[in-house]
Amino acid sequence: MSADDHAMLAVAVALSMATTPLLLWTFDHLVAPRIDARRRHRPDDRIDEQRNIVVLGYGRFGQIVTRMLRAQGFEMTLIDDDPAQIELVRKFGVKVFYGDASRLGLLHAAGVARADLVVIAVGGHARILDIARTVRKHFPDVPIASRAIDRGHAHELMAMGVEIFERETFLSAVSLGEKVLVQLGIAPIDAMHMAQAFERHDNELLENSFAIRHDEEAYLGLVRSSMNLLSEAMTGDQPDSKPVDKAAPKRTH
Repeated sequence: MSADDHAMLAVAVALSMATTPLLLWTFDHLVAPRIDARRRHRPDDRIDEQRNIVVLGYGRFGQIVTRMLRAQGFEMTLIDDDPAQIELVRKFGVKVFYGDASRLGLLHAAGVARADLVVIAVGGHARILDIARTVRKHFPDVPIASRAIDRGHAHELMAMGVEIFERETFLSAVSLGEKVLVQLGIAPIDAMHMAQAFERHDNELLENSFAIRHDEEAYLGLVRSSMNLLSEAMTGDQPDSKPVDKAAPKRTH
């Protein structure tokens, strides 16, 4: 690179470093508030139906839950806060109301006070907790089934008294692990038992670690001991399983 080119590049880098903070400040203070303001200015839809099941969040997670319930004849009131998502699903004949599920007025309008179940399927750690906290405070007798982000998030929901929850990536990871075991030569029936044993063991760990979640030393000790128990749990259900030749995994084409 010539000296002139090097000097020009150095100036460009220096200018970009100098202007980036200004651009970020401009976005945070001028652009983002206007975007949020437009969202806030849209009023919640008037909810003209009240079902026994209220589903808050109709993204990919919520859709799977509702499709399973609908297949068994259950009717639900569906609420989401993404206008684009609502317009998309309405094209398929699905009725979804627009609204902020953390607002108490919306929950009253949806008939949560008389609901048999509230399903929290929105995304975001804080949003889920905000909604769960509002529902539990104002509708203490209504059961909640909630999406959980991870183990720590599940513990926060448990602390609120939410007993029905599922960590959003846990079962899909267990399912993939089962398929990987089969790919590596484990018999499908044995892989299924191993996956089931892992799921049971990890759910037990989730329950047992709840009481000591704030004691880091005790928590780490429990996790370490559980790692040894996990191996025993996953092999204990297959007493007749034959060793796998790990050097020669099964291949598929």
